[in-house]
Amino acid sequence: MALKGLKLQLNPSGRKRLCGKLATSLKRTFRRKFNENGAAPKEGERGGWTSTGFWQKAGDSIETDTTPGGVSLRVPQKGVGLQYRGGTVKPTDSKNLAIPLVKSVYGQRPLGFPLNEFFVYTAKTGKKNTFLARAKSQPLELCYLLKPSVTINPHPEKFPTDEQIITDAEQVVRNHIAIEKLKK
Repeated sequence: MALKGLKLQLNPSGRKRLCGKLATSLKRTFRRKFNENGAAPKEGERGGWTSTGFWQKAGDSIETDTTPGGVSLRVPQKGVGLQYRGGTVKPTDSKNLAIPLVKSVYGQRPLGFPLNEFFVYTAKTGKKNTFLARAKSQPLELCYLLKPSVTINPHPEKFPTDEQIITDAEQVVRNHIAIEKLKK
């Protein structure tokens, strides 16, 4: 049942209750999708690396606000907007971004290791990429790729679709109408 053109005659307190229910539903819809994103990787995905908990943190950070005219949702977790819109990432406190290449350093910054753990290695062939390599490893272990910036493409599939949001909202409104009718 599409709710297009439906006009509810609600007093201010009824409108506030409905907006509160819509806010709860919207938050649940986003959290459910974010939890799907952060599920444990399937065999062969991400090399079986453990999650840093990014999407779990995103779901936990969701904030909603209700107004007499509707509901707003905000996800203040750093990096969520970048996943949604895409963009270029540049380092804030160094010359390069350090992108982990091996499981043993994933989720950790190079500065979290002892100073003599890595050395800078520049490939002499191909793209001449620069790496942080583990100092005491044989054979050479390239741990981080160093880049002055990276471009992230938008990932709309990581977010609920408009259709999912509308379907959930329609169900909330239908339930609200049914409850209001029972009260009369």
